[in-house]
Amino acid sequence: MKEKIAMPRTILTAIITGGNSGIGFATVKKLAAKDYRVILASRNQDASRRAIESIRTEQPDAQVETMPLDLASFDSVREFVSAFQGRGYPLHLLINNTGGSISGKEASFTADGF
Repeated sequence: MKEKIAMPRTILTAIITGGNSGIGFATVKKLAAKDYRVILASRNQDASRRAIESIRTEQPDAQVETMPLDLASFDSVREFVSAFQGRGYPLHLLINNTGGSISGKEASFTADGF
């Protein structure tokens, strides 16, 4: 009988926008519980760090980290992509959970004119 060789388990990586509150936060918790490496991509790094601390109180071994990303800025998007690629992680799952709203009566524009 042949001996079975244990193969190393692949760690799946997910990026989620809007993962520091609401449905996004619940999604991050579920993915972390399933042993995903989860990247919280957000403008508010303090809120993301608090979300990560909360997750780690329940799941101390959770592989959750935060990276800055402002989707209203193409420069920020490019910086995020470069930083993510620099970490050398594969990307298995991308969850675009960010919402937006227009405050007041007039529409506003991004720094890039959109």
